[in-house]
Amino acid sequence: MLHQLDIDFFPFNKYHWIHVPATLQYVLEALWRRVGLPELIEEIVKERKWSFPVERALFALVAHRVCAPASKLSCHQRWLSEEVRIEGCEGLQLQHLYRAMDVLEAHQDELQEQLFYRLADLLNLDVEILFYDTTSLHFEVSEEDDKSGLRKRGHSKNDRGDAPQVLVDLAVTRQGFPVRHWVFPGNTVDVSTVAQVKADLKDWRLNRCVFVGDAGMVSAANLRELAKGGGRYIVCVPAHRGGEVDRKVLGCRGRYREVAENLKVKEVTIGDGERRRRYALCFNPREAERQRAHRADVLAELKAELATLATVDDDELHHKRVCKLRASRRFGRYLRVTRGGHLRIDRAKVRAAERRDGKFVVHSNDDTLQAEDLALEYKQLYRVERYWRQLKSELRWRPVFHRAERRIRAHTLGPLAPGPSVGKCATLSVLALLLERLSEHACS
Repeated sequence: MLHQLDIDFFPFNKYHWIHVPATLQYVLEALWRRVGLPELIEEIVKERKWSFPVERALFALVAHRVCAPASKLSCHQRWLSEEVRIEGCEGLQLQHLYRAMDVLEAHQDELQEQLFYRLADLLNLDVEILFYDTTSLHFEVSEEDDKSGLRKRGHSKNDRGDAPQVLVDLAVTRQGFPVRHWVFPGNTVDVSTVAQVKADLKDWRLNRCVFVGDAGMVSAANLRELAKGGGRYIVCVPAHRGGEVDRKVLGCRGRYREVAENLKVKEVTIGDGERRRRYALCFNPREAERQRAHRADVLAELKAELATLATVDDDELHHKRVCKLRASRRFGRYLRVTRGGHLRIDRAKVRAAERRDGKFVVHSNDDTLQAEDLALEYKQLYRVERYWRQLKSELRWRPVFHRAERRIRAHTLGPLAPGPSVGKCATLSVLALLLERLSEHACS
């Protein structure tokens, strides 16, 4: 496939690139030109005469993010000066790199849309199914933004609840190419982002694609929104205790059909006619065994903890250790409080947890897909989760130290301002991720 990108004469594969940064930089340059980014950027900035090559500065920043991710200062003083040579970047100053980021932020709407259509034409992107997920990105500051800002404290997905954050959303194709990105205030709940995502995808004529999302996106209002205009969805639904999924789906009798080595599925239909609801009950035997072993360890540890509290007097029932156990995410789910105020293991909760071992439930309004298809398509959501790991580790997307909001907008995945324009972006980190995905696609 390498000949398609004009780099077929390099006798190495992608796993060797990290050892030859100069060659990797050349490959990135070929990919950058292949998707037409120089022409796109030149067209965008042509109305103003710039004292430096904006396109070259942006490529240098993106290539640095892939090859040796570090600060913009390091990119200028060390990487560009000592380690690589990029044609056209000889006279770039540090201020030029920061100004290029400002240009990127100012024209992100136009650049992202044009880039999407170019990729769709060049790679024949399959946009029939889009996978959508969220993560959080924390900032190395102690104070939140004011009401109009985005950096807020909220539920952290990377265990940094002490720091202000933003919520970042990403949609990718079945082939693994990022399509669009959104940023919401850090205190936003996942389920409240779907309406905005649906509206933005409709602007790109993607409202008829199949939306694949996790359980955090599920609510009755969101499912109605996703179904508007003939929209289709595949979502994992939470099994709330006493709810329809818990009562009628998890307990449904019938044989599982083996779909893969470690995946079994059976279809469950509730209701009749157009209002019927189709579910795919999925079972992972290996995960079930892991969960049983983990719960056995937790209950053994909990029994030991409760044994040490047996000598606590009745007037010390609100002892600090008692309160800590009740509030614990690890132990609290298996505890009950007796009428006398003592802690005991709740066997009903343990049995309820055992019913869910290794199981997850997928729901869809697409009658053309079999239960096996629903399970397999949902499992492909790992693509987005893989990109979160790639952005946060390989590309060192976090933590963020930028002070000026316009620089934060260019570094992260969208504008730090609420409203309908939230999330229309094509920025350094995502451009770097796109080039890496293009290289993988070429080597596959």
